[in-house]
Amino acid sequence: MKSALTVKTKYLVLISLTLTLILFIITVLDITEGNKDIALAKRDEAFSLLGAVKKSAENVYISSSEVENQIKEKLLNAAYFTADIDKSTILNNIRLQRIADDIGIEHISLFDSEGKRKISNDDVEFNIKNQFAGVIDSINTGLYDYFFPGIIYDKDGAEHFSVIQKRYPPRDGFMVMSLSSEKLLDFRKRIGVGSLFQNIASTADIIYLVIQDEKGIITASRGVNELSSIDGDTFLASSLKENKFLTRESSFKDKKIFEAVMPFNFTDNNTGLIRIGLSLDQADKLLNRTVLRSIVISSFLLLTGIILIIVITDKQNLALIREENKKIQTYTGNILNNMSEGVMAADAEGKINLINPAAEKIMGFEQGRAIGMYCRDIIKESECLIEKAIRINDAVDYLEVKIFTKDRKDIIIGGSADIVRNNDGSINTVVAVFRDITEQRSMEEAQKRNEKLSAMGELAAGVAHEIKNPLNSIGITSQRLAKEFTPVDGEDEYREMIKTIKSEVERVSSIINQFLTYARPQKVMLKQTDAAALISDVYNIFYSRSIKDNIRFTAEPARGFILADYSMLKQALINIVQNAFEAVSTGGSITITSSAESRYLLICISDDGPGIPDKNKARVFNLYFTTKASGSGLGLSIVNQVIADHNGSITIDSVPGKGTKFNINIPLWKD
Repeated sequence: MKSALTVKTKYLVLISLTLTLILFIITVLDITEGNKDIALAKRDEAFSLLGAVKKSAENVYISSSEVENQIKEKLLNAAYFTADIDKSTILNNIRLQRIADDIGIEHISLFDSEGKRKISNDDVEFNIKNQFAGVIDSINTGLYDYFFPGIIYDKDGAEHFSVIQKRYPPRDGFMVMSLSSEKLLDFRKRIGVGSLFQNIASTADIIYLVIQDEKGIITASRGVNELSSIDGDTFLASSLKENKFLTRESSFKDKKIFEAVMPFNFTDNNTGLIRIGLSLDQADKLLNRTVLRSIVISSFLLLTGIILIIVITDKQNLALIREENKKIQTYTGNILNNMSEGVMAADAEGKINLINPAAEKIMGFEQGRAIGMYCRDIIKESECLIEKAIRINDAVDYLEVKIFTKDRKDIIIGGSADIVRNNDGSINTVVAVFRDITEQRSMEEAQKRNEKLSAMGELAAGVAHEIKNPLNSIGITSQRLAKEFTPVDGEDEYREMIKTIKSEVERVSSIINQFLTYARPQKVMLKQTDAAALISDVYNIFYSRSIKDNIRFTAEPARGFILADYSMLKQALINIVQNAFEAVSTGGSITITSSAESRYLLICISDDGPGIPDKNKARVFNLYFTTKASGSGLGLSIVNQVIADHNGSITIDSVPGKGTKFNINIPLWKD
């Protein structure tokens, strides 16, 4: 353990001065960063505002243009309508006024081909002949039916938004349909960019809002009489030329502002800038508050730092001890968290107070859920390591226990337990270290079974070989007896006996050949195999039989590739499914499922038949074992050998009266 530290007065002064300098630098940096943050916030604010204004202005221009198009369309429709009435009806002033009111326009005048007004719904007079002589001539000659002059002036100089329409035969001449330009102008004022700017610039934070091009200001908010031109300001010229959003600090009417500019296309052939000036009053106030706050905080930190230095020197030993203890705990925790073995600790009553992730995974618990539970509540099927150590009041060297996990799995755990005692010798804590040995025991059993079957196969091969020669002699002799000898009496009985001898010889020969096939199996050719195709092939073989026998037969092949001999593995699966069909009665079900788990493909073949009695479960893979009257006892033995040759494993889950499931693990294909 490190010794306590003390600080002398001169060092305390030096530390205080150093701390003061550091706090001063931090304060300056804080103010500088605050200023940068304010500028960045203003830039973002200006960018958002200009983007919104630009979009709104574009929409205003589009809306204004669309409205004018709608008005033109309305005038043209009114002209067609009036011209159609004019060709079949004699119109007068009253009738024209009624038409104007119905259509919603202000003025209708009918002219002869010389440009002389014949009738009108009001007193407005146009000198159409002088203003549009060429247009009138073209309409009179039938070159076109109508013309949009846009704005035309009456004799009093007032503007009218108009269309000139040819009169249909038998009438000659033309007519003028118009709306007062005052209404159009009033609409533009209400929805125009100028009105938009006035509304946006009404907030106190916005000093001005301007659209200008290289010729000058196009529109601006109130109070803007003069601003720098684009040609005379490199900042503005750069934004327009590079089509870039730019910001700067500037002044307007002797007031410091934050200005931002953005290029804007307000017509197809005219590009300019949108300029916005934002007030810096709030930013200056915020910066001043930041400076004041930084000074106050720095002073407080300086005083606090000096006090803390004194306090820290008095408590240095305690801090060092805690730090060392924390390191030890962290080190221990890392070891426990990264151990592959499960570690569990409980008090003298068996209540769990520590469990590492490996133990939680083995037991099937989510993180932290096992804390506070008792071992006897977790492992109910048998006595666990901790409970046994508490019962015998001594360490448990090694114990294997079969348990049923929380996620409903049967596993075998093996491990030991030790006791941490109090000063009086009583139990303080019981610590158990264990691991899941289910797979290991399963592999050991499979290995023992394979070794046993291999030995039995070799023995069977030797016996079969010795039997085959005399059996051949018996077969040849029976053939000669059938061909060369004829008894004097009982010939029919004689022939039947010879036939029986030959049949039994052939049956024994077939069994011997199966033994030899088992003892000398074909060489396994492992290669990349499509698991889904393999299972589908097996399913298709038995599908017709399932329909015929009224058995519900389903398959769920998983996509993926395994390392297998397609032909041999297919035959092994066929043998298992064949047994399932023989076990299931009419109306039953058989299911083939598959799923990729870790490095293996798990194939499950299950049925709801009568199941396998407990006394026969360990013998089903044995050579010659069968419960069928005519079986040889080789089918499942060969299946076991094929699975072993594939570096896989096969197990059986069976409950009498509820069915049987074969679980087959085949290694997945790896590139």
